[in-house]
Amino acid sequence: MMTAAHRRRRCLYLTEMPTDVATLKCAKRIKSVSSVSRPSVYEWLERELQALLLHNDVNLLVQHVMGSLDRNLIARSNTDQSLDAVDSVVFNLVMEAVESVLVQLNRPQGIKWARILAAEFVYFVACGLTVIAYDEALSIQETALIE
Repeated sequence: MMTAAHRRRRCLYLTEMPTDVATLKCAKRIKSVSSVSRPSVYEWLERELQALLLHNDVNLLVQHVMGSLDRNLIARSNTDQSLDAVDSVVFNLVMEAVESVLVQLNRPQGIKWARILAAEFVYFVACGLTVIAYDEALSIQETALIE
């Protein structure tokens, strides 16, 4: 069942209007690799994928994306490769993982949605907020745009 939050987030993908992070009062860049593994990141990703796919059971897909991130980020941090550009690394890993699944599910918008979701993922992780706090910040932003 889609909640109001699911519908609001789905609208973002359908209209291809990403979040305006400039107006959010939070960090704009991911500060550490460990912030990607917060429990709220799993919760947020699950909600986003449910909204995109109109399906409640997306647990395996969430595990696939997060597992891909974990494997690749750990491998990079164990080598001499710099993680100064964590944002771009995370963006690319999320985009590739989501895009591959959406293409397999025969979603024609898969590439566009994967790009938007990857950017939104980076914004959410960088903010360091819970899903509820992030939604509240976005709600304040939307209200300001309407007024």
